[in-house]
Parts: sequence; C-alpha cells; structure tokens
Amino acid sequence: MTLPRGLTQFERQVTAVRDVVESGRMVCIDPATGATSGVGWAEYVDGVYMRGGQILTPKGACLAVRLRWIAAKCSVLGLTGADLCVVERLRGRMVHNSLHWSAGVLVTAVAKGPILEIPIPVWKAVAEADPAYAKGDEADARAMGEAVLRVVRGLPALHRAPKVPRRGRAVRERADGSSGVRVPKHRAPGMVRKKPGRRGGRK
Repeated sequence: MTLPRGLTQFERQVTAVRDVVESGRMVCIDPATGATSGVGWAEYVDGVYMRGGQILTPKGACLAVRLRWIAAKCSVLGLTGADLCVVERLRGRMVHNSLHWSAGVLVTAVAKGPILEIPIPVWKAVAEADPAYAKGDEADARAMGEAVLRVVRGLPALHRAPKVPRRGRAVRERADGSSGVRVPKHRAPGMVRKKPGRRGGRK
C-alpha cells in the first residue's frame, strides 16, 4: 500500500490555511474548458458542504467565448470572493494548454484569498474510498473539498491499493500453426558486427 503522491506536501499547505477552511468560505474547482466537459464546483462554509454544481458552456463556441462564459457564470452563481479557492494541480504538458488557461480564469474569478492546489492522486484517493462516489464534474470538485477536510480534521491518510499488473497480451496463432513472432538471430559469442562501408569512400 502506498500513500497518494503529493500528500505530504499537500498536508503542509492545508495546515497553513486551516483557519480559513474551518471559519470561512471555500470553493473547490474542477477546471475544464467546456469543450468536452463542464467545470465542476463545490462550496463549503465553515467546513460544511453547502452546494455544488456544473458550469456548461455554449456548444460550438470558440475557446475565448467559453472562457468568458465560465467567468461570467462564476459571478452569477455567487462563487466570487471565496476566502479559499481549491483547484486541481496542473503542471506542464500533463494537460493541454487550454486547460491551464481555464484554471487561470477560474481562480481569478473565484479567489479573494489564498489558492490551494490539490494533487490529482490525493483527491482521487478520497473519491475511490467513497462508495457513494459517481464520476462527474461536481463529484470530483466535492472530493477535493473532502480531501482538504480530512487533513484539517486529522483523519488518517488515505491509502491506495497498488495497481494490479496487466496481463500479457496473448500471441495469436497463424493458420499454419506458427506464432508469427519474429525471433532475433543471436550472434555467436565473440562475433563483431561489421559496419557497412560508405559508397565512394577511400579504400
């Protein structure tokens, strides 16, 4: 059994904003551009879950329009001015650039106070341990909030079961009975493979 990657660092970051979590308004965001999925969000007040939802964007709209729509919806839903904004930690090439832009738009629209980034394996460990969890944008955002609350309340760190190794791919037989697998020809010990000479080179 192994701890979710990034848990120790995340625990230190949560401890630094413990007071805000316990006596403030925390909004958790599962960022998206709206192209294939919506933005998931969950709101907590004084450490208690209050509401959650999903922000959908107009179909067929370009990225700039979708991002403006997301920012405007945050205002309409009353998500702005949060004392703490929790957002999925995204780095480098792990996601498309447009998702980085979406995360930037969201934290700008939502956060009044600190921004807390949560590693993906940490909130997924919480989701996997919840029998009532069903994959969805809002559910993912709520799992982020529950992960923060576990640290604040001093609950035991969640463990993730090791991944079961994949079974080897079966070799299909050919009609003639051979497996069709190319077997490399092994060179005898001591034999050195000669490099091919260049055409037109000196003798």
